[in-house]
Amino acid sequence: MRLWVRDFSWLQSVYRGSAAAGASCHEVRHGSQHEEAGRLRSLSGVEALIVYVPLGNGPLRRAIIAAGHGMIVCRPHFGLPKLECPWVFDNGAFVDFLNGSDFDGDGFERCVIRLMDIQPCQRPEWSVVPDIVASPKSLPFSVHWRETLPDDLKWYLAIQDGMTPELVDSAFTKVPFDGLFIGGSSAWKNSMACEWVKYGHGRKLPVHIGRVNGWKRLQWAVNIGADSVDGTGWTRDPRWLAFLQDLPKKERMLWDAEPHAGSYRSLESRPASGA
Repeated sequence: MRLWVRDFSWLQSVYRGSAAAGASCHEVRHGSQHEEAGRLRSLSGVEALIVYVPLGNGPLRRAIIAAGHGMIVCRPHFGLPKLECPWVFDNGAFVDFLNGSDFDGDGFERCVIRLMDIQPCQRPEWSVVPDIVASPKSLPFSVHWRETLPDDLKWYLAIQDGMTPELVDSAFTKVPFDGLFIGGSSAWKNSMACEWVKYGHGRKLPVHIGRVNGWKRLQWAVNIGADSVDGTGWTRDPRWLAFLQDLPKKERMLWDAEPHAGSYRSLESRPASGA
């Protein structure tokens, strides 16, 4: 597998002076309409949680955005949202994984350049550093990439199968990350997401969980304290809209009733390698 090493430091210097413009632009981007949606969402008791749906348009997406949520833009389908809403950028590694191909580093680099070429107020809330799906090799791969990426964007580290708090702590001594994106295989995610949310919050980092679809999974994400989630299913079934308009409250014992949502095995109790 090729390791891509494009250096974006030249872009950082070009856009270093954009902070002042970004501040005023930020006010426009998060106007009164979205603030009101966020206020309504907070009445459910989980103000921080936001659901990101795939890029697109149409009445269902508009209703989801009106409820205070946002969009996730994936590298293979890159484009700027036409609806005014918070949005995030996914590196597309999972799509490459599903297609049985290596990570498209060239495509990702083109997207980063485009992100840096637009006004700060139009940029994503955060972006996911390139990763390797469901592999412990993902961490050094992500660290390698993060060393080259512009600091003008916020970068989330993808947490994958086999990663440990000690290894991630070590990574943070080498490069900065602005949040965590819990990916990985479904079984691993179900088992470990709760502890990774605690890990992130213990370090004052927001934590996102990928591939959360349906009200049961949304309830699970709320219960374990996720700050945000994404899922393609929310734009496929209009019956789920009600759950986004009125987010579920935290339930202390949901995992007893919904075992598929994952046992809360601690990081310390994980089996030794090869067990």
